[in-house]
Amino acid sequence: NKEGRMSEQACRVYVGNLSWRTSWQDLKDHFKTAGDVRYADIMTEYHTGRSRGCGIVEFGSAEDAATAIQTLHDTELDGRLIFVREDKEEARGPRRGPPGGRAQRRAPAHRARNSFPSGAGTVGKRVYVGNLSWNTSAQDLQDHMCQAGEVVHADVLRDRDGRSLGCGIVEFETEESARHAMTSLNDSELDGRMVYVREDREEQ
Repeated sequence: NKEGRMSEQACRVYVGNLSWRTSWQDLKDHFKTAGDVRYADIMTEYHTGRSRGCGIVEFGSAEDAATAIQTLHDTELDGRLIFVREDKEEARGPRRGPPGGRAQRRAPAHRARNSFPSGAGTVGKRVYVGNLSWNTSAQDLQDHMCQAGEVVHADVLRDRDGRSLGCGIVEFETEESARHAMTSLNDSELDGRMVYVREDREEQ
């Protein structure tokens, strides 16, 4: 029921700016300091299994989840300062499967990666943008990122139901524009959130 879903949502947090090498076990171990971790997972690409740089942690209580947001936001994990915020049930859909498993949240991204051409010509021209508002559209993302240079394509990663995953990919016309985006638009505000911009690692 709705009350049960809201209760489960209150026990979960969304974690962003994760290192590409951070595993679900690393994430779980890091969040144990906030309370009883029932489940932790890294969001990955459906076809490749590569990390999307974000994840979900579910606690035994809403109090533990609140503690995680208060105490683990902007802490370092695998060399990166992570951000921790409330997970949105309506933006993600309910978790299914046993706690602790990694594959349960490997929902395919809607359009996202597959809409981008691949190959050597795109390496260095793409950036990964995290901590997006659930309401940010691909057009909003493109309009924001064009401050750094000409944008060829921008997309928000989505699950199979079309719900935002809170991160996106932007491809620029030149590598110089992509580098400029990482230096000038990292920690810039978009739709009320401070987004982070870093190199996209799909080809690696």
